[in-house]
Amino acid sequence: MRTILAVTAILLSVSLAKAHSFNVALLISQSGGATASGGDQIRDGFLLATKERDGHPDEESDGHLGGLDVYLFVAEARDDPMAGARALLQQTAIDIMVVIGPNLSIETVRPLTAGSHTVLLAPGQTPFPASTGAIQTPAVRAFIDAFKAEYGYVPSPSAAQGYNAARRIDAAVRAQGGVSDQMALRQALTESQSTFDW
Repeated sequence: MRTILAVTAILLSVSLAKAHSFNVALLISQSGGATASGGDQIRDGFLLATKERDGHPDEESDGHLGGLDVYLFVAEARDDPMAGARALLQQTAIDIMVVIGPNLSIETVRPLTAGSHTVLLAPGQTPFPASTGAIQTPAVRAFIDAFKAEYGYVPSPSAAQGYNAARRIDAAVRAQGGVSDQMALRQALTESQSTFDW
Protein backbone atom coordinates (compact mmCIF):
# COMPACT_ATOMS: atom_id res chain seq x y z
CA MET A 1 0.00 0.00 0.00
CA ARG A 2 2.82 2.41 0.83
CA THR A 3 4.41 1.74 -2.56
CA ILE A 4 1.17 2.62 -4.34
CA LEU A 5 0.80 5.81 -2.29
CA ALA A 6 4.41 6.79 -2.97
CA VAL A 7 4.02 6.23 -6.72
CA THR A 8 0.75 8.17 -6.70
CA ALA A 9 2.43 11.07 -4.85
CA ILE A 10 5.30 11.11 -7.35
CA LEU A 11 2.93 11.10 -10.33
CA LEU A 12 0.84 13.85 -8.77
CA SER A 13 3.91 16.02 -8.11
CA VAL A 14 5.08 15.54 -11.73
CA SER A 15 1.60 16.51 -12.99
CA LEU A 16 1.52 19.59 -10.78
CA ALA A 17 5.00 20.64 -11.92
CA LYS A 18 3.94 20.32 -15.57
CA ALA A 19 0.78 22.31 -14.84
CA HIS A 20 2.95 25.17 -13.56
CA SER A 21 5.25 25.39 -16.56
CA PHE A 22 5.26 25.26 -20.34
CA ASN A 23 7.70 25.19 -23.26
CA VAL A 24 8.07 27.85 -25.94
CA ALA A 25 10.18 27.53 -29.08
CA LEU A 26 11.44 30.41 -31.18
CA LEU A 27 11.75 29.26 -34.78
CA ILE A 28 13.88 31.97 -36.33
CA SER A 29 14.53 32.22 -40.04
CA GLN A 30 17.11 34.68 -41.29
CA SER A 31 17.55 35.82 -44.85
CA GLY A 32 20.87 34.92 -46.48
CA GLY A 33 22.47 38.30 -45.82
CA ALA A 34 21.29 38.63 -42.23
CA THR A 35 23.68 38.41 -39.35
CA ALA A 36 23.30 36.05 -36.43
CA SER A 37 22.63 39.03 -34.17
CA GLY A 38 19.04 39.23 -35.45
CA GLY A 39 18.29 35.88 -33.83
CA ASP A 40 20.08 36.97 -30.67
CA GLN A 41 17.97 40.12 -30.55
CA ILE A 42 14.73 38.15 -30.96
CA ARG A 43 15.78 35.83 -28.12
CA ASP A 44 16.89 38.71 -25.87
CA GLY A 45 13.66 40.63 -26.49
CA PHE A 46 11.65 37.53 -25.61
CA LEU A 47 13.67 36.87 -22.45
CA LEU A 48 13.29 40.48 -21.31
CA ALA A 49 9.52 40.01 -21.20
CA THR A 50 9.87 36.77 -19.20
CA LYS A 51 11.65 38.71 -16.46
CA GLU A 52 9.18 41.57 -16.15
CA ARG A 53 6.42 39.87 -14.19
CA ASP A 54 6.47 37.14 -11.56
CA GLY A 55 10.24 36.74 -11.81
CA HIS A 56 12.30 35.89 -8.75
CA PRO A 57 15.95 35.27 -7.91
CA ASP A 58 17.33 31.73 -8.22
CA GLU A 59 14.59 30.53 -10.53
CA GLU A 60 15.38 27.42 -12.56
CA SER A 61 13.20 28.26 -15.55
CA ASP A 62 13.95 30.82 -18.27
CA GLY A 63 11.44 33.19 -16.67
CA HIS A 64 7.70 33.53 -16.26
CA LEU A 65 4.83 34.20 -18.63
CA GLY A 66 1.20 34.14 -17.61
CA GLY A 67 2.22 33.40 -14.02
CA LEU A 68 3.85 30.11 -15.04
CA ASP A 69 7.46 29.01 -15.47
CA VAL A 70 8.48 29.12 -19.12
CA TYR A 71 11.29 27.17 -20.73
CA LEU A 72 12.64 28.63 -23.97
CA PHE A 73 14.11 26.68 -26.88
CA VAL A 74 15.57 28.35 -29.97
CA ALA A 75 15.75 26.81 -33.44
CA GLU A 76 17.58 29.14 -35.77
CA ALA A 77 18.30 28.01 -39.31
CA ARG A 78 19.33 30.07 -42.31
CA ASP A 79 19.47 27.33 -44.94
CA ASP A 80 16.64 25.02 -43.84
CA PRO A 81 14.44 26.44 -41.08
CA MET A 82 12.06 23.49 -41.39
CA ALA A 83 14.90 21.13 -40.40
CA GLY A 84 15.42 23.18 -37.24
CA ALA A 85 11.71 23.00 -36.40
CA ARG A 86 11.54 19.28 -37.14
CA ALA A 87 14.56 18.48 -34.96
CA LEU A 88 13.25 20.57 -32.08
CA LEU A 89 9.78 19.01 -32.17
CA GLN A 90 11.30 15.51 -32.16
CA GLN A 91 13.34 16.30 -29.05
CA THR A 92 10.92 18.28 -26.90
CA ALA A 93 7.18 18.74 -26.35
CA ILE A 94 6.62 22.35 -27.38
CA ASP A 95 3.44 24.10 -26.22
CA ILE A 96 3.87 27.29 -28.27
CA MET A 97 6.11 27.82 -31.29
CA VAL A 98 6.81 31.40 -32.35
CA VAL A 99 7.56 31.57 -36.09
CA ILE A 100 9.64 34.64 -37.02
CA GLY A 101 11.50 35.38 -40.22
CA PRO A 102 11.19 36.19 -43.91
CA ASN A 103 11.51 32.58 -45.09
CA LEU A 104 8.85 31.10 -42.81
CA SER A 105 5.13 31.30 -42.28
CA ILE A 106 2.65 29.58 -40.02
CA GLU A 107 1.35 27.66 -43.04
CA THR A 108 4.75 26.17 -43.90
CA VAL A 109 5.31 25.03 -40.30
CA ARG A 110 1.76 23.78 -39.61
CA PRO A 111 2.28 20.30 -41.18
CA LEU A 112 5.09 19.65 -38.69
CA THR A 113 2.78 20.28 -35.75
CA ALA A 114 -0.23 18.36 -37.09
CA GLY A 115 -1.48 15.94 -34.46
CA SER A 116 0.50 17.62 -31.67
CA HIS A 117 -0.62 20.08 -29.03
CA THR A 118 1.76 22.79 -30.29
CA VAL A 119 0.14 26.18 -30.89
CA LEU A 120 1.80 28.34 -33.56
CA LEU A 121 2.28 32.07 -33.10
CA ALA A 122 2.88 34.46 -36.00
CA PRO A 123 4.74 37.76 -35.49
CA GLY A 124 2.57 40.65 -34.45
CA GLN A 125 2.58 44.34 -35.17
CA THR A 126 4.72 46.24 -32.70
CA PRO A 127 4.76 49.93 -31.81
CA PHE A 128 8.54 49.91 -32.31
CA PRO A 129 9.49 52.60 -34.87
CA ALA A 130 10.89 51.54 -38.23
CA SER A 131 13.50 54.31 -38.07
CA THR A 132 15.51 55.53 -35.13
CA GLY A 133 14.42 59.13 -35.71
CA ALA A 134 10.71 58.35 -35.36
CA ILE A 135 8.73 59.52 -32.36
CA GLN A 136 8.65 56.89 -29.64
CA THR A 137 5.72 56.20 -27.35
CA PRO A 138 6.37 55.94 -23.60
CA ALA A 139 5.96 52.13 -23.84
CA VAL A 140 8.58 51.88 -26.59
CA ARG A 141 10.95 54.17 -24.67
CA ALA A 142 10.52 51.98 -21.55
CA PHE A 143 11.24 48.85 -23.64
CA ILE A 144 14.40 50.39 -25.14
CA ASP A 145 15.66 51.55 -21.73
CA ALA A 146 14.96 48.18 -20.06
CA PHE A 147 16.57 46.29 -22.96
CA LYS A 148 19.72 48.44 -22.87
CA ALA A 149 19.96 48.09 -19.09
CA GLU A 150 19.61 44.29 -19.28
CA TYR A 151 21.76 43.50 -22.34
CA GLY A 152 23.99 46.52 -22.85
CA TYR A 153 23.05 47.25 -26.44
CA VAL A 154 20.28 49.04 -28.35
CA PRO A 155 17.37 46.84 -29.44
CA SER A 156 16.34 46.53 -33.07
CA PRO A 157 12.91 45.80 -34.58
CA SER A 158 13.91 42.10 -34.26
CA ALA A 159 14.18 42.48 -30.47
CA ALA A 160 10.78 44.16 -30.48
CA GLN A 161 9.32 41.13 -32.31
CA GLY A 162 10.64 38.77 -29.63
CA TYR A 163 9.36 41.03 -26.86
CA ASN A 164 5.97 41.37 -28.53
CA ALA A 165 5.63 37.58 -28.89
CA ALA A 166 6.40 37.00 -25.22
CA ARG A 167 4.02 39.74 -24.05
CA ARG A 168 1.22 38.26 -26.20
CA ILE A 169 1.90 34.80 -24.77
CA ASP A 170 1.89 36.25 -21.24
CA ALA A 171 -1.54 37.85 -21.78
CA ALA A 172 -3.05 34.75 -23.42
CA VAL A 173 -1.72 32.25 -20.86
CA ARG A 174 -2.69 34.50 -17.93
CA ALA A 175 -6.26 34.79 -19.28
CA GLN A 176 -6.53 31.02 -19.82
CA GLY A 177 -4.77 30.06 -16.58
CA GLY A 178 -2.43 27.80 -18.55
CA VAL A 179 -1.80 26.24 -21.95
CA SER A 180 -4.05 23.17 -21.81
CA ASP A 181 -6.92 24.67 -23.85
CA GLN A 182 -5.13 24.92 -27.19
CA MET A 183 -8.18 26.20 -29.07
CA ALA A 184 -8.71 29.14 -26.69
CA LEU A 185 -4.99 29.83 -26.60
CA ARG A 186 -4.73 29.81 -30.40
CA GLN A 187 -7.70 32.18 -30.67
CA ALA A 188 -6.29 34.61 -28.09
CA LEU A 189 -2.90 34.67 -29.83
CA THR A 190 -4.47 35.18 -33.26
CA GLU A 191 -6.62 38.05 -32.00
CA SER A 192 -3.59 39.78 -30.49
CA GLN A 193 -1.57 39.73 -33.73
CA SER A 194 -2.61 43.21 -34.83
CA THR A 195 -4.36 44.61 -31.76
CA PHE A 196 -1.85 44.02 -28.97
CA ASP A 197 -0.51 47.16 -27.29
CA TRP A 198 2.56 46.85 -25.09
